[in-house]
Amino acid sequence: MRSLITGAFIAMLGLAGGVRSVLAQTASPRAALETYLTGLKTGNLSLVLSVYYFGDRRPDFHLPHPIPIESHRVLKELVLDSVAAKEWNDRGIVPAAMPGDVQLEVQERLSGHVEMFSYSLRRVDGKWLIYAHSSWGAPD
Repeated sequence: MRSLITGAFIAMLGLAGGVRSVLAQTASPRAALETYLTGLKTGNLSLVLSVYYFGDRRPDFHLPHPIPIESHRVLKELVLDSVAAKEWNDRGIVPAAMPGDVQLEVQERLSGHVEMFSYSLRRVDGKWLIYAHSSWGAPD
């Protein structure tokens, strides 16, 4: 009986550890970004989707193979206030931004080339999730 209880307790600890790691992956905008980029680098679509929020949109993320991200660096982190969210929304960008959303501007090195990416994140059900991303400043 004692070994059964010990085994159940160890299994419970393992599950709790898994829950903590999932929560840690979304504990902050930067943690969600790290999780997302790890998923891209390893070609792990499930990991990518675990930190991506589609809201009422149909999930349409395609990851046919790992992305060769060599390094990345967050250059700017901006928390949107109501004015910044309104400016975003006035430009007609979908999905709409909300005050409290975070935008990360990230420099990424892919296959020896530097590119810039913007990631928009929102706190959903206690987790930070990416809801939009775009690339800019890529080489021709």
